[in-house]
Amino acid sequence: MEQNVLTIAQLIIQNSIKRVRNNSTSCVFNKSREPPISTYLGLMVHAKTRKKGVIEELNELGLSIPYKRVLSITDSLSATILKEYKEDKVVCPRVLKKDVFTAGALDNLDIDPSSSTSKGSFHGTAISLFQRKTSQHNDINTRRTVLEKGDKLAELPKSYSEVTPVSSFNKNPETKDYSGVQDCPIDQKSGTQEKKWLNHVEEEIHIDEETRSKNMSFNAAEQTEDRPTDISVLLPLFPDDSKSIAMMKHGMDVIKQAVQHLNGDQSPVIAFDQPLFANAKLVQWNWKEEYGEDKFVAMMGPLHIEMAFMKVIGNFRTVF
Repeated sequence: MEQNVLTIAQLIIQNSIKRVRNNSTSCVFNKSREPPISTYLGLMVHAKTRKKGVIEELNELGLSIPYKRVLSITDSLSATILKEYKEDKVVCPRVLKKDVFTAGALDNLDIDPSSSTSKGSFHGTAISLFQRKTSQHNDINTRRTVLEKGDKLAELPKSYSEVTPVSSFNKNPETKDYSGVQDCPIDQKSGTQEKKWLNHVEEEIHIDEETRSKNMSFNAAEQTEDRPTDISVLLPLFPDDSKSIAMMKHGMDVIKQAVQHLNGDQSPVIAFDQPLFANAKLVQWNWKEEYGEDKFVAMMGPLHIEMAFMKVIGNFRTVF
């Protein structure tokens, strides 16, 4: 059945009434005749706009559920998700898949709106998790969702929401001596794809524009295959300063718990901006038993890696 026909049929069911009372022409919402299309429209508009007036107007037109029903569903979803977090003893969204390599990122989040209707700002910390899926991974989720009764006072597990203070730490800790480490031999097979791409670009430059390939991207020389969309989730935000050592330790704990819940013994890999990366290394060097370099992989994000590389151009001595 075509989607437009199905949509019209659902809207007819929602707006059907036995008789008009008090000469009223407005739509009377009946929960027992709540079709998926009106629920979807109400939740989608609320997620994108947070505008009560827009949802009420759509409800008057018979296209959406009322605003109170939207709030009731979101409260029930929140209560259900929080119950699952407490049962699992870890904050890990269900959209993430088990046995898929998982990486994390920790960064500051600063929202300082300039609009005249804004009521406040937010300066805190955001933690994200990422997974790159392949066609071998199954998207079927066997866990059944049963909506709980909405509870606006429901809270996150204390292991997630409470940040343990740090009394003191050494700003100049002892680090490993890498002076005796020998350079790794160059792998002759490394860079094969990059060389293939450079050769392809060189060939494209020497031909006329009419026959030149439109695809001059990094993967121009490869035959890319369709693969599932990668997964990225944003965990509940923290009001704490991302530059604090206490928040850094807590963020690493949160990511480690989620990664272990998904992949068992996988070492957590966390990306930071350069200033936060420096703090992450301080944590690793001060608390080696818990956060040592053999337990966490801390890395700078791609932007800061590129910025650091650009700074040393001219100081390299290329070995042929």
